[in-house]
Amino acid sequence: MEGRYFELNPKHVLGEVINPRSRRWGVRGTFTGLPLLEERPLCSACQLKPVRGVPLGPGVPADPDVSAELQGALQLGARVGRFLVLRGRDDHARVVQLWPELITAIQDFQRSQAVQRAGGNPWKWAELRELAERRRLVDAQHLLNAFAPEDGSLNPAIAEPPDLSPKFSGPADDIVGQATELFKAQRRLRLDQLAEFHRDRGGALDGAGILAALLAADWCLDGARWDEVLPARPTSPARTSGTATTARASAPCRATSRLRARSDSSCRRSSL
Repeated sequence: MEGRYFELNPKHVLGEVINPRSRRWGVRGTFTGLPLLEERPLCSACQLKPVRGVPLGPGVPADPDVSAELQGALQLGARVGRFLVLRGRDDHARVVQLWPELITAIQDFQRSQAVQRAGGNPWKWAELRELAERRRLVDAQHLLNAFAPEDGSLNPAIAEPPDLSPKFSGPADDIVGQATELFKAQRRLRLDQLAEFHRDRGGALDGAGILAALLAADWCLDGARWDEVLPARPTSPARTSGTATTARASAPCRATSRLRARSDSSCRRSSL
């Protein structure tokens, strides 16, 4: 994918390049196979979603009198508002993913010249307060509410890092539901990590029982040491049947491949 195949494999040439009189290029030789697979590290923070632009939202006015500094502040306020909404909804996975970049952006805002001119307190930035109080722009209000009016200190709901441990309210023996919540939060899952999570919630399954339950639900072994599990297809929001939560998985890892999962690569991802 990086376009460096022959740079990394200079001796792996299919044959001799020839150019006959017909002016059609060709290769003469014997194909002996592709080089050994070198798997790339799995991105634990990536989620495949449609790419969409970030709208300015109703809080950003089409007003030439609004400075570039205020425009940037309003866009930051929109991000703060979205973050607080997700935190209020207890959308753990997205809150964990959004917080590091948001807190960095807020810290940069605190160090900006406009805030420093206001003594380090955004509430003392007169132009920003006018947008929030007189013109009642929602994004300006969201940004100011992220700080204490007295001293400009950051609201604990934003300043404190979110709890990294996923929340699970299902039955203690719902190992598939627990695995789904962990995988949704961090995009990869080790068996020992799942076992600890299961025990902390009162579950009684041992390692063999956990693995058997996941394989029966079309999960697959993965990882260089076969110590990770992943669903046959990326999980979508879990669906509930009665009191048990089950993960949506597709058919690629069937009974045959599950039985030989430790010696066969049929359940593994390929990075080709």
